[in-house]
Amino acid sequence: MLKHGTVLKCAIKDDLLYSIGNTIFINWKAVNNSRFKNEMKYCKYEVIWRPYNEIHHHNYFKFINISNEFVDHVDISNEFVRVKCYTGAGLDLYTNFFSFVHLKKDVEDRCEQNAFKFANTRKEQLNILMLGVDSIARNNMLRYMKETWKYLVNTHNAIDLLGYNKVADNTFPNIVPMTAGKLANELPRNKSLRWPPMDNYNFIWNNYSAKGYRTFYAEDHPNIGMFDFWKSGFNIPPGDYFNRPLSVAMEKNKNVWNSNHYCVHGRTETDIVLDYLKKYATMFQSKQHFSFTFFSRLTHDYLHETYKADKIYLKFFKDMFESDTLKNTVVFFFSDHGMRFGKVRETFVGKLEERLPFMLIVFPPMVP
Repeated sequence: MLKHGTVLKCAIKDDLLYSIGNTIFINWKAVNNSRFKNEMKYCKYEVIWRPYNEIHHHNYFKFINISNEFVDHVDISNEFVRVKCYTGAGLDLYTNFFSFVHLKKDVEDRCEQNAFKFANTRKEQLNILMLGVDSIARNNMLRYMKETWKYLVNTHNAIDLLGYNKVADNTFPNIVPMTAGKLANELPRNKSLRWPPMDNYNFIWNNYSAKGYRTFYAEDHPNIGMFDFWKSGFNIPPGDYFNRPLSVAMEKNKNVWNSNHYCVHGRTETDIVLDYLKKYATMFQSKQHFSFTFFSRLTHDYLHETYKADKIYLKFFKDMFESDTLKNTVVFFFSDHGMRFGKVRETFVGKLEERLPFMLIVFPPMVP
C-alpha cells in the first residue's frame, strides 16, 4: 500500500532559455545540443497581460506587445511573458514562460498611505508567508517529506501543531475558515448559484492590504484552483501580485509540458511558482508584505508523490532562510487535509490521517 517515492526529474535537462534577475538569456549551448541545432535563429517575447485593478473573468488574459527579435538576451520590464523562438524563415520552434516582479507605483502609493494610518499602532513590522500544499497529512509528511520537516523543526525551531485537524471535506471549505474566519457555508451567496465571484468576501489578504502591506496570491494547477474549480474565482486579482494569468497561459500550451504534467520543459511547475514567490519576497524583504501560495498538482492524487515535493521545498526554504529573506517573516507551512483517495483511505490510519494535515509555524529571531 505504501510505495517508495521517487525524485522528480523533468524529461528535459537543459532549457533553451533561462532567466537571471530581470533578463532572459538564450542558452545556445543547449540549443546546439538539441534537435533545434542549426534551425533556431532568434526569439521574441509577448506580454501576458491582465490588469490587476480591473474587473475581468477569472481566466482572462491576453498576449500583447510582441517584442523585437533577440539573439542573446533581453531585459524584461513586465511581470509575465511568453517567449517564442523561430527559424530563419519565421517558423515557430520553441515556447517558454517566465515571471518577474517589478515595483508597481500605484501599489507603492497605496501601501505608503495605508501604512501611515497605522504607523503609531505597532512597533514591529512582521511579514507573513503562508505556503500550503494539498493533501498531506502530518504522518505522511514524516514519511515522504522528512528532510523538509527536519530542516524547519531542527534548524529553525518550527512549531509543529500536533493534532491540527481539518474542519470540512476538501480544500475550499478548509481554506475559507483559515483565510476568511468563517465556515464556507457562512459566506453570503445565492444558493441557486454555484458561487458568485469571490471579490466581495473579506479574506486575510484584504486585511493586510488595508494596513499597508503588498499582497501576493499564487497557485499551481489552474484547472482546480481552490476558488476556481466549479466556482467563479476572482474578477479582480486578490493580490497585487497574482500568477493566474501566467498559470492559465502555460496550461493552455500543451506542448511545453512533460513528466506527467509536472514540468514545463526543464523546470517543475512547483519551482516556477516558488521562483515567483521568491522574487516577490526578495524584492520586498525590507517592506511590509503578505503572501499566500497554494500547490495541488504534485501531491493531490497519490500518497507517495509527496516524496517528489521534499527536495523542492527543502531547497526553497534553505534558499530563503540562508539569504535572510525571511528574517522579518512569520512562515506558515501547512496542508488542508490528508489524502482523500486510494487504498490508504480504507484503513483506520488512513481515515485518521485524512483528518490530520500538517501545520508548521516558524517565527523570526526577533520574536522572543
